[in-house]
Amino acid sequence: MLVGPAAFLQNSGMENLLRFSDRLLLPLAFGRSSRGRPARLFLFACGYFFSPTISSLCAQSLSVTTIAGHASIGEIDGSVSLATFVSPFGVAQDPFGNIYISDSGDSTIRMISSAGVVSTVAGLSGQTGSADGLGSQARFNSPAGIALDSDGDLYVADMQNNTLRKIAATGLVTTVAGVAGTQGSTDGVGADARFAQPVGVAVDHSGNVWVADNLNCTIRKVSPSGVVTTEAGQAGSILNGVQGNIDGPALSATFTLPFGISFDSGDNLYIADAGDNTIRKLTPSGTVTTVAGSPGEIGFSNGAALSALFDAPEGIGVDSSGNIYIVDFHNNAVREITNGGMVVTIAGQSGPGSGDGLGSVAGFLRPRLASVASSGGLLVADEGNNLIRVVTDNTLVTTIAGAGIALGNNESAGSQDGIGTAARFNNPEGVVTSMGFVYVADTGNGSIRRISATGVVDTLAGLSGSPGSADGTGSAARFNKPTGLAADLAGNIYVADSLNDTIRKISASGQVVTLAGVPGAGGSSDGGGSVARFNDPAGIAIDSSGIIYIADTLNNTIRRLDLTGNVTTLAGVAGVAGSSDGFGSSALFDNPAGIAIGPNGILYVADALNGTIRAVTAAGQVTTLAGSPAQKTPVDGPIASARFVFPTGVAVDTNGNVFVTDSQFNVVRMITPAGLVSTVAGNLTATIYGNNDGVGRDAQFLRPFGIAADQNGNLYIADSSNNEIRRGTLLPSGPSRIVNFSILGVPSMGDGVLILGFSVSGMGEKSILARGIGPGLVDRGVSNCATNATVTLFNSHGAGLAENGAWSIDAPLINTIFADVGAFSLAINSDDAAVLTTLGEGNYTASIATDAGSSGTALGEIYDATPNAGSWISNASARAIFSLNSPVTAGFVINGGVPKQVLIRVIGPALSNFGITDYLNGPIGIVLDSRGNRIATIGAWGGSPALADLFQQAGAFPLPVDSSDAAMEMALAPGCYSVMVSSALDQSGMVLVELYEL
Repeated sequence: MLVGPAAFLQNSGMENLLRFSDRLLLPLAFGRSSRGRPARLFLFACGYFFSPTISSLCAQSLSVTTIAGHASIGEIDGSVSLATFVSPFGVAQDPFGNIYISDSGDSTIRMISSAGVVSTVAGLSGQTGSADGLGSQARFNSPAGIALDSDGDLYVADMQNNTLRKIAATGLVTTVAGVAGTQGSTDGVGADARFAQPVGVAVDHSGNVWVADNLNCTIRKVSPSGVVTTEAGQAGSILNGVQGNIDGPALSATFTLPFGISFDSGDNLYIADAGDNTIRKLTPSGTVTTVAGSPGEIGFSNGAALSALFDAPEGIGVDSSGNIYIVDFHNNAVREITNGGMVVTIAGQSGPGSGDGLGSVAGFLRPRLASVASSGGLLVADEGNNLIRVVTDNTLVTTIAGAGIALGNNESAGSQDGIGTAARFNNPEGVVTSMGFVYVADTGNGSIRRISATGVVDTLAGLSGSPGSADGTGSAARFNKPTGLAADLAGNIYVADSLNDTIRKISASGQVVTLAGVPGAGGSSDGGGSVARFNDPAGIAIDSSGIIYIADTLNNTIRRLDLTGNVTTLAGVAGVAGSSDGFGSSALFDNPAGIAIGPNGILYVADALNGTIRAVTAAGQVTTLAGSPAQKTPVDGPIASARFVFPTGVAVDTNGNVFVTDSQFNVVRMITPAGLVSTVAGNLTATIYGNNDGVGRDAQFLRPFGIAADQNGNLYIADSSNNEIRRGTLLPSGPSRIVNFSILGVPSMGDGVLILGFSVSGMGEKSILARGIGPGLVDRGVSNCATNATVTLFNSHGAGLAENGAWSIDAPLINTIFADVGAFSLAINSDDAAVLTTLGEGNYTASIATDAGSSGTALGEIYDATPNAGSWISNASARAIFSLNSPVTAGFVINGGVPKQVLIRVIGPALSNFGITDYLNGPIGIVLDSRGNRIATIGAWGGSPALADLFQQAGAFPLPVDSSDAAMEMALAPGCYSVMVSSALDQSGMVLVELYEL
């Protein structure tokens, strides 16, 4: 997350965390209420992340906040021990000892020099695209496999761009073949050719570049002149529904999602056929054979090559002696096929890990591609740990670069229980709400976690780092990559236990039982209980009558588990991929992932590899709601023209809005009942990833996977690669309102209390939640917090209206309000304060104080607890002491669809009219956008008649004509902004920041 001047709380309430102390208690809000005229501004936080959201739904933007977990992502160059990676995918070494890495999650190409220094050689951190150019001018989109030719040129399978790129020794990036954003299987020259998510890359002795064209299930060759030909497999196999493990003549052979490829000294090409769990060989004469693994069988066993079992082998390398090394992705292990035809495990274990060491002592987490190092050993891109590893002396694993996310004791991934951001997750993929809890499928940890209404995270069932399939209570139970979650009306939780190929049930007491399927026995059989078989089920939903529906992902089917325990196939054909609509087995899917039931009883399915959202009736009639398998590019608009890329999660709210996590583009999309598709969180056009909380385009994700909606309209998102659980709520569809205003500072007795001023406008009464928080800031990452706090509300005459010094006196009611307005939770019996009251039109002040002798930072907050009522908070203001050592920053968010005219004032000298003598001379306001870019500098208003008219129009008090107070009118597009206060005279003093809608 950003820190400093450009770090704002990007969310709908937008706590305005201004560091200041007040000398005077003001029993009124600055400015006047504006009867009948709604304000359009949200004020929000700068510098800290306390993440409130609002409860009402609308058709504009989603407000996203983090409720649990902690992300630690980003690219850092430097020494090998300090550098960081983001999902490294491919790795290759040149003859000089330099190691190149495709840093897929960051869409860059990195290099580890022979001197041990990591640098970025092409692409720009956090920016995706397809531009050619020199070094940082170039852009990639999830680069995967890489390989070097004899001239030192580096070839890159630019996976999500569907292109093959080349990085010359000069750093110049060019596109060799394919067209960015266009999938296909056409052979041809350069831009006339098409690929479908190319992954593996290898270069033969003649300089030809070979590509594992993953979704086409083919092996392609690109000549030095750019001519692309299909050398093995049947073009477009996954896209057209023909996949398999047929050996024989190359163009008659079939593959299933080929990944890594590597040549031996005789130009035999070895292929990690990940989807079929086999290792294949393509000879120079054009014959395909299977050299290891049992087609379609999943497991982790050594022995004779054709009897050994793998689980998604992805990486492969062949050394000069002909030994074949395999990176077994789901088994988190490195395997070897010896010259004697035996498969042995040389490093890693079946479960996740991160440690270095010999053999099974070492651990990996989702290792991807590999290559044989020029200096000896096998280089491995350890994606889940964000490390670059090397296996030497046949079994010794050593980390050669990356600060990593060492499992269980790192800054980001882990398994710790705790409160809010103190808790840790490991690639959570599923989420559901029930009985006031948020339940999480902590996929990488193999456990089911839950988050209470107060933000406490604990483990309900399973044991972190111990995958298995045992039934039992709590930590005695075991899971293996649990993915989808559902909840019934009684509070039981249902789990799609993906790698166990089973459906599980967890009672409220944590008792786990297996309802259907047999652990490790994948298949597609219908039947009761253990007779039924599944193949990597990822999505699960349950209707009000208790019928369970399963997205059986690798079977490409939708299954139904009835009340008697009998499993039937509702739609799709096991083992056949496609996109046809129709009834029952006439319909086809391609890796269906998330599944949800709408209030109308319709099943909604995120059909991931088709890039579509499907609707399925209870009778099995399938239609495509939105998206097109032929055009998987991100487009908003009417459902007929809207497009998705890789949808994984789906949820439906009580209004019938369908929400989709379009995982590859790190966004959340919405399909309204009226048939409009829009991006409500994340930036669809820029593919920016990150972990910032915020509103709409300013929110950031990294591979958001599962999503769920509760009865209050809140959405919960499993932000998988950020290891966080996020909460979102759509902003109101009507005029934007100020729904939250906050101040962070160090209160003291007397004149040192913290002050918030606000006005209520409109007809009718308004429910207001006011909070004073000291101890509750500890879990939000604030040090030196006040040990207690008291909040008092005053009217414009200075009369006290309400006061509270112990919020938990009314805990049940107040806790519900916290959840409704999106305020972060407080610990029961903490010495924080909260008061809920009803106010009519008028001006009000909230003061935040601490007991005598208490010191430390406290937070004051005001929330609109009824944002859809006929009245609203029409303006808000904050006063602070500015100095060079204590800066002041205000933040706000404009919601809506069009630019908004606003008036911003930064006032110092005019405060003398209110009896304040130590005001700030020469105040200046620097306006920044959500990326920290300067938009404008607000200087002295200069007695402008036009501004004076605007002051009157906005209801702001007048300024002396000759004062150095600052003011400016500007038009701002919807988004997040901040105003940094400074002084033209380098002085200190009291300052007031105001924002008005015009």
